[in-house]
Amino acid sequence: MHGTNSVHLRLPKPVLNASEVTQLFSHPLASFLSTESPFPQDQSTVEFPYYSYEDIPFHKGSSRKVRLHRFLTGREAGGVKPIFGVTA
Repeated sequence: MHGTNSVHLRLPKPVLNASEVTQLFSHPLASFLSTESPFPQDQSTVEFPYYSYEDIPFHKGSSRKVRLHRFLTGREAGGVKPIFGVTA
């Protein structure tokens, strides 16, 4: 019989802490598809745009670039850092 050997691991089922998940993952998922802020902003006090990006080298000495995206959380004054992500 031809086939692949597979190993089935029994992983423990995660126990979610709802309040912790809400605190850590409070940014609306749909907001990553928009350049508009999902939360109210006073335009006179806005120092940085809600969404920005920068093309940076893939690695040192490389001519290839990746795009570093940055989304503000609206909670930076409280010490919450912006959300960063990389795309090719």
